[in-house]
Amino acid sequence: MLEQSALLSRLPRVRHGFSTRRGGVSSGVFAGLNLALNVGDGTEQVAENRRRFTEALGPGIELAEVEQVHGARVWIVQDGGPAGVEADAIVTQSPGVAPAVRTADCAAVLIAVKDGSAVAAVHAGWRGATLDIPGAAVGSLLAAGARATELVAAIGPTISLEAFEVGDEVIDAAERALGAPGLIVKQRGPNGRWHLDLRALVRSLLERAGLPPSQIEAVGGCTVRDSERYFSHRRDLGRTGRHLSAIAIRD
Repeated sequence: MLEQSALLSRLPRVRHGFSTRRGGVSSGVFAGLNLALNVGDGTEQVAENRRRFTEALGPGIELAEVEQVHGARVWIVQDGGPAGVEADAIVTQSPGVAPAVRTADCAAVLIAVKDGSAVAAVHAGWRGATLDIPGAAVGSLLAAGARATELVAAIGPTISLEAFEVGDEVIDAAERALGAPGLIVKQRGPNGRWHLDLRALVRSLLERAGLPPSQIEAVGGCTVRDSERYFSHRRDLGRTGRHLSAIAIRD
């Protein structure tokens, strides 16, 4: 049901998890652990899936969620529940509140201060990544008193380089984001079109924000290529479930 980061698992005050599609009660195109209420799945099924996900995170956890818009806004929360705001990263210093983001190819990034004083969840598709939503989330944690060298980050299951064929405008946006022409995060595919390495782009942005490379981990496989394990918006042409990735400070 949950995939976890070895780096984050070493932090005694932090709970976290990246969901897979396994372990749920939904059926059809949503088969398994669909955790989104707004994709056409049954309300009762999603409620049970979310109960199982939250229970797997640990006792006393309440999810905190926002309306994701592929932007660069960070929302700081003190309480759980839907915030009713548009943002793509959530930060909290409140124990028991779990910032959570929904994905089905985009990268979910979970970040924690080593002492468990603050945590963040980030939704980073190519648009959000090229607007540097990872760096914005790190900036909010630094503003809360952390140092970049005290942060640990995990990038969850996402679309792979091989599966992510994109147009020139996406590569241009990625290169502008890093200020580095000739990025190592792109390559030509078999048909001559560009492919983007979203994981490498997110990792590069986290490193630029000050995180040591040894404190960034990639978790999970390719959402497009592993249909038994993951939902994929691209593979399933938009008719699919969503994962949740969440992180919380232990009470």
